[in-house]
Amino acid sequence: MALWSTISVFAVSLLFAIAQDADQVCYGDLGCFSLQAPYTNTGRLPDSPDQLDTKFYLFTRSNAMVADRQLLDFDNPSTLRLSSFKHEKPVKVWIHGFTSAKTAEDVVSSSAAQAMAETHKKDDVNYIIVDWSRGVQYPDYTAAASNIRVVGAQLAKLVTFLVDQTGVSLEQFHLIGYSLGAHLAGEAGARLPGLARITGLDPAGPMFELADPAIRLSPDDANFVDVIHTDTPHFNVAFGIGTPVGDVDFYPNGGARQPDCPDPVVDTLSSLVSGTFDASGLVDGAGCSHHRALDYWIESINSPCLFVSHRCDSYSKYEDGECWDTSGGSSAVMGYDVDTSARGTMYTSTFAQGSFCGTEFKVSFRTRRHARTTRGQVEATVVGPGASTDATELFSSDSKSFYDDRTYAGQFMSRANLSGVRELQLTFTASDSATFWSSNGDLKITRIDVQSSTGVTVSHCGDYELQSGSTVTFTAFGNFEPGKRIRYNVRKGKRLPELRSLPYEDILRVYGQKRQQGQSSSRKQPADHGNHHTTTTQAMTTTPKPPQVVCYGDLGCFSDEYPFDNTGRVVPQSPEYINTVFYVFTKSNPTIEARQAISYDDILSVQNSPFDPTKPVKVLIHGFYSYPITGDPFWAGDAMREILKRDDINVIIVDWNKGAEFPNYAQAATNIRLVAAQVAKLITFLINGTGAGLNQFSLVGHSLGAHLSGHVGKRLPGLPRITGLDPAEPFFEDYDPIVRLDPTDALFVDVIHTDGGEILSGAWGLDLPSGHVDFYPNGGKGQPGCGNTWIGSITSVFDPSVTLDDVVDCSHNRAYEFYIESINNPCKFVAYPCRSYDDFAAGGCRDCSNNACSVMGYDVDNNMAARGSLYLSTGDTGPYCRYEYRVTIKTKAGMEHTRGNLVVIIKGNGQTTPPIQIFDSGSYALDQDTTHSGIVTSTVGIDSILELQLTYLATDNILYSWANAADLTIDRIDVTSSSGASVSYCGEMLLRDGQMNTLSSFNNCDVTP
Repeated sequence: MALWSTISVFAVSLLFAIAQDADQVCYGDLGCFSLQAPYTNTGRLPDSPDQLDTKFYLFTRSNAMVADRQLLDFDNPSTLRLSSFKHEKPVKVWIHGFTSAKTAEDVVSSSAAQAMAETHKKDDVNYIIVDWSRGVQYPDYTAAASNIRVVGAQLAKLVTFLVDQTGVSLEQFHLIGYSLGAHLAGEAGARLPGLARITGLDPAGPMFELADPAIRLSPDDANFVDVIHTDTPHFNVAFGIGTPVGDVDFYPNGGARQPDCPDPVVDTLSSLVSGTFDASGLVDGAGCSHHRALDYWIESINSPCLFVSHRCDSYSKYEDGECWDTSGGSSAVMGYDVDTSARGTMYTSTFAQGSFCGTEFKVSFRTRRHARTTRGQVEATVVGPGASTDATELFSSDSKSFYDDRTYAGQFMSRANLSGVRELQLTFTASDSATFWSSNGDLKITRIDVQSSTGVTVSHCGDYELQSGSTVTFTAFGNFEPGKRIRYNVRKGKRLPELRSLPYEDILRVYGQKRQQGQSSSRKQPADHGNHHTTTTQAMTTTPKPPQVVCYGDLGCFSDEYPFDNTGRVVPQSPEYINTVFYVFTKSNPTIEARQAISYDDILSVQNSPFDPTKPVKVLIHGFYSYPITGDPFWAGDAMREILKRDDINVIIVDWNKGAEFPNYAQAATNIRLVAAQVAKLITFLINGTGAGLNQFSLVGHSLGAHLSGHVGKRLPGLPRITGLDPAEPFFEDYDPIVRLDPTDALFVDVIHTDGGEILSGAWGLDLPSGHVDFYPNGGKGQPGCGNTWIGSITSVFDPSVTLDDVVDCSHNRAYEFYIESINNPCKFVAYPCRSYDDFAAGGCRDCSNNACSVMGYDVDNNMAARGSLYLSTGDTGPYCRYEYRVTIKTKAGMEHTRGNLVVIIKGNGQTTPPIQIFDSGSYALDQDTTHSGIVTSTVGIDSILELQLTYLATDNILYSWANAADLTIDRIDVTSSSGASVSYCGEMLLRDGQMNTLSSFNNCDVTP
């Protein structure tokens, strides 16, 4: 198979090369295009101008609507004369990238139209949109990457045409290219020495990242080249180029995954994961970060907020405030109004959504030497002339420990435009709980610094005791001398004396060195994410972090100590924040719209609900970043409806959506402990308040919901059953069983694995056996019909018919699809014990004696005796359940060697299977006097086989067909179904290529094949 694949690829490549008939093509005055170095990156010649059918559309303020576009044709001067082109005005040229756009309306709408409209609001310019959609047809990215060469030549010809016909100067031209369009702009610029400016919006990375600068955008392509990078490679699937390719290269948020965008690989699990990305919170799935360059560019045109960026060695240093200087060309404004003298690599941060532009603030303070350790939270408000930031908590925990003689800092983003600092308001709130190593007393500090990414820097020294609940207002910041301190005992509401503000340079001169700043290895998210960035001095990094503990009444206390340090030392959020809701459904209210909420704090909510304590209770629990209960799709709602079609029981759906919010997977993975305590409390409440028994309850959890179910079971010894639907892998695979689902969590734990593997391979599910019985359909990973996660991620960006949910979560979500189908489908997911899936797929392991087999899904409790790892195969589309048939043939002795496939149709009980290929290759080798067997599946199950229709299809592969016979002769065939039906036929049968043969009478063969 591997050799054949290699030969096939070679043959296809050879035929393609012959079809091109050369390593060069020439297209008139556009020039010749070869595959010689450096143009080896795509291995493909560009299409012809006739195939590309490139169009250039002109818009001005007098024809700014898409419907009023004017076609410019460099071969037809009359199109220019009849247009509204103004030679005295600047010329902006917009170039799209790889796209599935099919029409001119597609190209000139959306981002292109928005950018044009914003530009016309600001400036009176000629705006040209390049439509080369015929050259970038999905899915052929290789062709598109090659076609930029011809379209670049066409664009250069258009610009030359405009210069020659109107007298417009090259200094008036500005090309703006997105993705492949950025490199296309470079191709045009290389042909137009003296071109004023090119802006590259996240230039495409695939086939260009390591390529010769001559074939991609480079600083030589225009007098000034500015580039915005938003999707650079960083241990993930990325569509943008990471290499600096301009005179100035901007890397907002480090240039890699942008805030609120999914990371397909998610190697930093604390800020992302799940694969359950919701299109409503993203932009074009995996292309979100890639597209964000467009958003930043469009916003920069007219926004009063400027994307102030700073030259820095790295984004981590920028995050730590080491590169926030605005003097000497060390800063620049990213976007439309960039200073053309800017040079180097620049960094900035943005918000996650809405207006992306903002200012970053860093508020730091140093604790007093010998002060007793205290725990709590500090909230800061920075007030400037006419504006102020929102009050923002500086730390991620409300129980942050503050040790003596350390520097602590918190950073946050604000949309407030502050030209200076007039006030700093600090509020300290002590933690509700103290420990033996800390008190809940005052916070004692000796120094305060405020710094902004726009260059505002102020500082103050003095001894302060911030009492819990007090708000300290600093109305100015002042001078000081080393060794001298002003002591204040700060009481609630007391204002400090006004002091003169000092520039940052003077502060450095007094101290003689920079302030100590801690280093952070984690990537900061903007403040509106609810995540906060903290830094400490080196002394702090050498001291083991003390445990955090939070207590929530009768739900208990939760620490981040071992073994609950699996999520990176995070503690659960509060019940008030998570806002868990329990909805009960019965046959009397079997729809989401008729849901009724019940609460363990309100017995009337249960008494007024349709909950029946005499009936079984099935509890359904979603995972990370689930759709809300009213959303579509919501798997638990689908499961509830199927269950109530079948059984008269109570179904409770646990809605903890707020606690499982994207993008903080680490927090969600921690919150399962708190929500589990709530579920256990509800079950206990129902047992005590209604007379229901624990033996009536079973739990079904998907992804994180599976581990959540395990935590419930740990609190409720004797819980009958937990079903885990592809339990989440990140933070659980190699950790203590107490933090994840395991067989001790219920009397019977059954688990369906569908997306097992390493997270770096794109898998989100736990491969480790976690129950009494673990089902591994299709091997438990890479489900049929789901495809490759990363290729699918790329596909979703360029094909609007494919959503990211379809590909990234496909295998992970298949677990609940199998479970839902199992409820009412008469076809049962029969699973078999086996050493491995490879052995199972090869046709072995079909022995169900001694209750070794089981049925995956809803009906597993019909045989709870099965144990261990069980395997089965499914279809690639729903309904997924398949009936199995083993087909065995014996070839005739002396028969000529042949290659091909055998197709069988099975009839019986008034049913007929579709044609089924027995072998996995259309060129399967069949030698004389040999036995061949294949296990095939069908959606049609036949208990009594009455007829077989056999058709042999000889290979049509030219590499094989000339050396093989076209017919197959067999002298025995056996067919056995998974239901136990079996037929055999012995006797010579000549199967000619393409001719159907029917067997309707069978005999008992004396010789076992």
